[in-house]
Amino acid sequence: MRTAEPGWGGVVERRLRTAADVRAALAWEGHLDGADLSGTVLTGIDLSGVSMRGARLRGCDLVRARFVATDLRLADLTAARLVGAILEDTRLCGATLAAAELSMAELRGTDMRGCIAPAMVAEAAVVERALLWGIDLTGANLRFLEAKAADLRGAIFTRGCLEGVSLERCDLKLATCREADLSRARMRACDLRQVIFDGAVLMETDLRRADLRGATFRRSVVSGLILAEARLGAVDFSEVIDPPPA
Repeated sequence: MRTAEPGWGGVVERRLRTAADVRAALAWEGHLDGADLSGTVLTGIDLSGVSMRGARLRGCDLVRARFVATDLRLADLTAARLVGAILEDTRLCGATLAAAELSMAELRGTDMRGCIAPAMVAEAAVVERALLWGIDLTGANLRFLEAKAADLRGAIFTRGCLEGVSLERCDLKLATCREADLSRARMRACDLRQVIFDGAVLMETDLRRADLRGATFRRSVVSGLILAEARLGAVDFSEVIDPPPA
């Protein structure tokens, strides 16, 4: 059985300030559960296969970092920079990503159920086969994000920017898009049953082959909506409003 290293104090008790600290902690402890890496610069680091459950990474620089099969459940990534990062088969259930930046990041097979991510920025990110049930993306900037076969049931996009996003074969049942900007978004063959689009902007939005049964569009700004082969059921568009004059 190992004894504590003199002067180390354990990962949880010591803040890791450099990449060298992180590597030393992994060599000694074998994990980073509960570790405090807040503000640490870890550009390009590979943390694949590492358990980091409950770790604190607030404001951490993780640009182009690699997380394959990493356990980040309940981690705090508030305002962390993950631009161009790769997250594959990584668990982020219950993690906090408020104001985190994931622009151009790649998320494949990632489990982000129940994540709290208001004001997150993920412009031009790529999302495939991800689980994002109930994720809170209030006020998030997701411009030009691309997602395929993602599970977004019950996700919250209130007041978010989804301009130009491309969602293909995604499940968004019961999602909330109140006052979101969906201009020129493509949501082809998506399950949009009972989605709330109230107050949203849908200018030239492509919803072809989508299932919109039970969706609501109260006070939505709608122009050039594409509904070819969409399943509408009893969707009521009587309360939509025209866009203001240019």
